[in-house]
Amino acid sequence: MLLSEVVDKMVEETEGDEKVSLRQLMATLDSRSYGPMLLIPAVLAAIPLVGGIPGVSILTGALIVIVAIQAVFGQSKPWLPSRLLQFSFPRERLVRGNKKIRPWVKRSESVIHSRLTYLTDPPYFQVIAVCCVLMGILFLPLALLPMAVLIPAIAVGFFSLGLMARDGYLIVAGFVLTVTALGLVIWAA
Repeated sequence: MLLSEVVDKMVEETEGDEKVSLRQLMATLDSRSYGPMLLIPAVLAAIPLVGGIPGVSILTGALIVIVAIQAVFGQSKPWLPSRLLQFSFPRERLVRGNKKIRPWVKRSESVIHSRLTYLTDPPYFQVIAVCCVLMGILFLPLALLPMAVLIPAIAVGFFSLGLMARDGYLIVAGFVLTVTALGLVIWAA
């Protein structure tokens, strides 16, 4: 399934509803729900205006660790508190958001698409999760330096996009950045 199809499915699955809950969106994403749950904090950490705010890197790193550790232990979907799953918003926002991002998602599909899909399945899925945990942990000491979390954040971003699109090339890029980030930390120590 292409990324644009995943985005469209979220809109289609909620048709007829006035409001959309996070629980509904997670159910629609099913096994791909780890991707967005890892992508959001990674993107926040990588954006200079947000990631440069003191404490944001620590928070985003902690979120990455909490989500990724669930994948390490083989949970099919990330657990979220019931109260958070009940969060809802007007479906019209979802439809408008889909219309805005769909052209970008469609353009990205010329580069991001299903290939080497076995890299997104177990046992590689758990290896990806371990790498994300390591990258999230790296956020803590790197938070002391401005934008030092960029490489680990991009690595997590590649992993998450790779999981959503089932794109093994992005997974390989995530592994390369993980090794690079770990190497830089070891070299600096």
